Amino acid sequence: MRRGAFLVVLALAACTKTTKTDPHPAALASSSATKGAAPCETHPLRTELVPGITVARFLAPVAPTVPVGDRCVTVVRVDPTRHTLQLHTARTEGGARTVDRWSESAKLEAVLNAAMYGDDQRSVGLMVSPAGVNNGADNKKYGGFLAWDRTRDGIPEVAAFGRDCPGFDLDAIRRDYRSVVQNYRLLDCQGHPIAWQDPKLFSAAVLGTDKRGWLVFAHVRTPYAMTDLAKILASPDLEMASAMHVEGGPEASLYVNAGGVVVREMGSYETGFMSNDDNRDFWPIPNVLGVVARP
Repeated sequence: MRRGAFLVVLALAACTKTTKTDPHPAALASSSATKGAAPCETHPLRTELVPGITVARFLAPVAPTVPVGDRCVTVVRVDPTRHTLQLHTARTEGGARTVDRWSESAKLEAVLNAAMYGDDQRSVGLMVSPAGVNNGADNKKYGGFLAWDRTRDGIPEVAAFGRDCPGFDLDAIRRDYRSVVQNYRLLDCQGHPIAWQDPKLFSAAVLGTDKRGWLVFAHVRTPYAMTDLAKILASPDLEMASAMHVEGGPEASLYVNAGGVVVREMGSYETGFMSNDDNRDFWPIPNVLGVVARP
C-alpha cells in the first residue's frame, strides 16, 4: 500500500476474467472484474489446474455493508512439496510491475502481493530472502509471519507463525528459514477470526496456510471491513490454519497462469481513497510472492 502503508467456477456459474488457452465445454471461468456477472455458487468449488495447484470460488457467508462487488472469494491453494515459493522485489529486479508482468518475467504460476509497502517501495514489515534484505526490521505492530526456504529437514516447507502463539521465537524462525515476510494477521493461533480496530472497507489480498500445510493465496474484490473478512476466512469449509492481510484497495492483486487457465483478480474499493468498483486494471506493485513448479 503506497500510503505506508477469489476466482474460478464452472462456466455455468461464472462470476470474473478467467480464460483458458484451449477452451472446451468444461472450460473454467471467473469474474470479480466484470460488472453484471452472475453470482458465484453458494458452495465451495475446487478445480485442480496442475498437480499441486487448485483454485476455488465461493460466495462469502457474510454480506457486505456496501452494495459493491460480487461477494465472491477466490482461493488458490499450492502444495509446497510440488511448488516453490519465491519473493520478487522491485529493489532487486528493476522496478515495480503488475502481477501479470511479474508472472511473465519470472515464469511464475501464481502471484500475490507480498506485503504493504512505503514510499521507498520497501515492505512495512520484515522481508528477507536469499536475494537480499528488503526490510530487516521486525515491525512490532505486525503479528503474522510466513517463512519458507527451510535450512534443515524435519520442518514444514512453508510455515506461518503468530507473535502471541506458544513457542514463538523470531530468531529461531530466521535460523530455520531463509525467507520470511511479515504482515497483519486475520486469524489467531487457533484459526479463529481476529477483530480489527480499523473499520475501513476495502478489497483485499490474503496470504495464509491451510490445515494440510498448503500455501493459500486468496482475494476478495467486494469491500469488507477486515473483521468481517476474518470471519469469512475462519469458515470451517475453508480449513484455514493462518491468514494475513497483505494489501487492500486497487493494489490488491491475484494472478494465476497454470494448466492453461488464467485467473485475473484485481481490487478496487478502499474507504477514503477509491470508494467505487470501477478499477479494471492491475496496478504496479513492488513486492510479490510467486510460485514455480519444483524440478
